[in-house]
Amino acid sequence: PRSQAPWGLSDSPQVCRCPKFLQDRVSIIKLISQPLDTRVFQPKTYLSASNEVFGYTLVITWLLTWLWYPDQIFEHPARPIIGSFNPCFGWDYAPASYVALVCCSVNVYLTWRYAWLEQTRAYLISQGNLTPAQTFSKYASYWLA
Repeated sequence: PRSQAPWGLSDSPQVCRCPKFLQDRVSIIKLISQPLDTRVFQPKTYLSASNEVFGYTLVITWLLTWLWYPDQIFEHPARPIIGSFNPCFGWDYAPASYVALVCCSVNVYLTWRYAWLEQTRAYLISQGNLTPAQTFSKYASYWLA
């Protein structure tokens, strides 16, 4: 049996050795802290991680734009049309758009991974005979991704 490392860390090979309390609260950290010698996947973790990446992307890009080019937020050309601030105002211009491009690409990967894992699980559980609810879930997952 494996011995438990201090602070809830595993001693098996991992990409990142993050503390257990972070793994329990942050899905991205949970994904990169998975032991490499086990193959247990939770589709929900990928969906949660994609939502986290989207949130981090918004925060980082808004901070970058607000720090270096605040007039791009307050005088955005779409603001008179929309009548309010839009979450995308923060990443419409460089340098924040470069960060957004990379982070949103990670978001796409995580969402596709979720959709694929969810469909694989449904297929294995139903042995190829998907119920109407599972068929709906299949298409809803693909439309999400």
